[in-house]
Amino acid sequence: MMALLFLLTATALGTPPQWSGVDLASIPEVTDVSQGPNGPRASLAGGGLIRVHIAPTELAAETAFDGEHRTAATTWPPPQTALPGDQAAGDGTSLLLVRDRNVVVFVRDLNGKADQLAESVRARLTHE
Repeated sequence: MMALLFLLTATALGTPPQWSGVDLASIPEVTDVSQGPNGPRASLAGGGLIRVHIAPTELAAETAFDGEHRTAATTWPPPQTALPGDQAAGDGTSLLLVRDRNVVVFVRDLNGKADQLAESVRARLTHE
């Protein structure tokens, strides 16, 4: 009941609710899911991985995004398509880093579908 009240209040005020979880196992390309220190991570069929950082606030997610951006890749390829989310980096095919509100999603995909996988993750985000 409190979650519904929060959601209604947040919607009425125009503030979207914070994300609290994600179901990576329901993504067809995912072969294995484990829990990391900041959220779930998954291995991908054909090679690659997804890491999700669920931060307590948008500011904490911005900090996590900046940290991933500095350390996850030596060089970031230029975007090939419009990238989703509030912040994004990468080419959208093999490498993508996206922040959506309080969540940061890192995708490295050897099959060239990083943008589609990031969208699959975003579609499976849940809030309380």
